[in-house]
Amino acid sequence: MSQSTSQVASGTLIAKGTIQPQEVIGTGGFGTVFRAIAVEQNGDARGQTYAVKVQPRTSISKERTNAQIREGALHSFVSGSHPATLPLLQIQNSPEHLFFVMPHLAGGDLFAQISNKRYLGQNKLIRSVFGQAIDAVAHLHNHGVFHRDLKPENILCVDEQGSKVAVCDFGLATTVVLSEEFGTGSMHHMSLECAASTRPQQPYSPRANDVWSLGIILVNLATGRALWGKASLKDVRFRTYLQSPTTFIQTHLPISSSLIKLLKHVLDPNPNARASMKEFSDAFEEIEKFYSEDMVISGKSTRRSHEAVQETAEKLVVILAIGPRHPSR
Repeated sequence: MSQSTSQVASGTLIAKGTIQPQEVIGTGGFGTVFRAIAVEQNGDARGQTYAVKVQPRTSISKERTNAQIREGALHSFVSGSHPATLPLLQIQNSPEHLFFVMPHLAGGDLFAQISNKRYLGQNKLIRSVFGQAIDAVAHLHNHGVFHRDLKPENILCVDEQGSKVAVCDFGLATTVVLSEEFGTGSMHHMSLECAASTRPQQPYSPRANDVWSLGIILVNLATGRALWGKASLKDVRFRTYLQSPTTFIQTHLPISSSLIKLLKHVLDPNPNARASMKEFSDAFEEIEKFYSEDMVISGKSTRRSHEAVQETAEKLVVILAIGPRHPSR
């Protein structure tokens, strides 16, 4: 879908003329998100800000139309049912566009906070923030809703400190227990069985896929790093992980033995052996510390101390090889 199909003209008013989209704050495969404000006709709410997801209604397939209906229905169903899920305030439409009106949150998304090193080394904050996220997803599952696109970009931060979060974007959510829609979600966070490059004989479990995605998010949150590019046998790092999960994680992540044990269960390539959401939640609560003793913060991520020393040494070798900088003449 071209981005232009989900753009709205400047000055467009929605919700009976009470809300006006302003600048773009996010784009995705199926829509554009605008920061919007309540205008004068909205009385006491004048100046209040919203996030409005705009999707096209024209020149789209029947499948895309059905997906929009599903998104609106599932988001409405869970809206307001848990403090860590983003409310859907209203759904509006015009002949050309569909509008999902939601609160505009001050803290941006979890990806931005992670990029700003907000959580590195912060055991208490990691416990609180990830605890909110996993509790929200468990709540969705208990109500028969599976997200299928969990990633830091789809977890919004309520405050600028990134201490309170809300799961958002139900564009790929489903209620089916077994799915044949393979490759659904974001490459870095989808499970091995969902990311299958060749269509397998058996459908996959969106429930187990969400568990996997949360495990990757926990790694992102605690370390600022990714384990691999994609859970695929074509990915060298993932193949190495499959050969010896414990050795791979110990080598690449400066995390505690209890967190390694949890990740091995959550990122089990066999979905039938993978941790359930309750097992994940219970084991997470029991972890006392997330980091190994030799953890150091280097740049925007964590490293084991020997990795940081080696990285510095390699940079120094390059500098010495190049020699001092001289102004051009």
